[in-house]
Amino acid sequence: MKINRFTSLAAVGIGIVITTLAASFFIVERNLMLQSLADDLNQNLFYIESELRHTLGDKPVSQIQSVLDRAVAINQSLSVISVSVDGEHISASSSRSLVGRLLEKNYLPMTDMAQGIVKGHVDYREIINFYENNTDRKQIVLLITLDSKYVFDRMNRVAFFYGFGLFIVLGLIAIAVYIVADRVITAPFSRIINHAREGRSPADSYFIDELNELNRTLNETFSALNQKQYELKRSLAQTTYLDITSKNVRELMDQSVSRLARHPGYSVCMILRAEQAQLIVCACSINDDNPLCVGRLMTDGAKLDSGNPFIQAFMTKQAVVVEQISHDASALDLPLAPWQLLAAQKDAGSVIALPLISNVHDDPMGVLVVYASRASGFELQEIAMLEELAGDIGFAIRAFEHREQLEHHLTT
Repeated sequence: MKINRFTSLAAVGIGIVITTLAASFFIVERNLMLQSLADDLNQNLFYIESELRHTLGDKPVSQIQSVLDRAVAINQSLSVISVSVDGEHISASSSRSLVGRLLEKNYLPMTDMAQGIVKGHVDYREIINFYENNTDRKQIVLLITLDSKYVFDRMNRVAFFYGFGLFIVLGLIAIAVYIVADRVITAPFSRIINHAREGRSPADSYFIDELNELNRTLNETFSALNQKQYELKRSLAQTTYLDITSKNVRELMDQSVSRLARHPGYSVCMILRAEQAQLIVCACSINDDNPLCVGRLMTDGAKLDSGNPFIQAFMTKQAVVVEQISHDASALDLPLAPWQLLAAQKDAGSVIALPLISNVHDDPMGVLVVYASRASGFELQEIAMLEELAGDIGFAIRAFEHREQLEHHLTT
């Protein structure tokens, strides 16, 4: 995933988190405010109940109308407050039109107001016991209906402002963090990536030490790669020049592998020719008396699927690279093949085999083999240049052989 896309997704994720936090804060704040309102209502209703008991102790029920009207006028959270003597009909109410009506609403006990108001319930009831003339114990039912518009709309509006304020604050903080992260992390990473794509790494300075270290490492790596490519190009140019100056095929092959082996990082270079369905070493950059080189059969009857890179390159007409060459025969549980023995002798970590083809339509005449000391293999650009060199050598060998055949034909 690209860092810009990751940053955008992170910004979206932060936005979702902020929105969720703001919505959660709105819900929590709304519920807390409603519960606080319920506590205040319970306190006010306690005084109303006390006043009703005092009034009913000396006066009939018909005389409590003023108490109900005054309670609604003082407390804006109350829409209607009523009293029922028989528990079935409304005997007195702050809303005169309700007097005499049946109790049809689902009234919750006032003890459940703290939970009910959070769920949007507005109708509550409470049984009041009193003594008429200080002798007879009686009871009435106090009924209240909350003003939903005043209670819920007002509380929702206040809680919304709190939640929206939190959203704005967190959003501004997130934007500030995003801008700082973009300038301190994302933008430097993008510049480093662009420099890497362009194959250069200028000595820029960054706020974060790790980015400076990364930039320095890339700078050193690119310098080493550029130097390596320069050396390889020079070696290839000199090797190609040998195609013109060599007197015969033998000299061409010997000087080609010798010059190519001088490249830093290459340990052994060989040219194998196909003779009687076998690949035989015809030129090698190490001593001729080495039993693993000139004249050595490098196939030993191996087949294409045996893992021999020389045969694979010869049969497929494509470059074959083997990395992380193992030098331990016990680990493989098999005897080392000739190409592995040579790698073990020269402590080579990787090898590339390239077919020698003079023309794209011709069959390979052999294989160019290059052992490298590093185990990480060969770079793509390096492989491309070696493929071009193998083609030049193949073309030169074919040209020498045609010339020798022509000279032989003319002299006989």
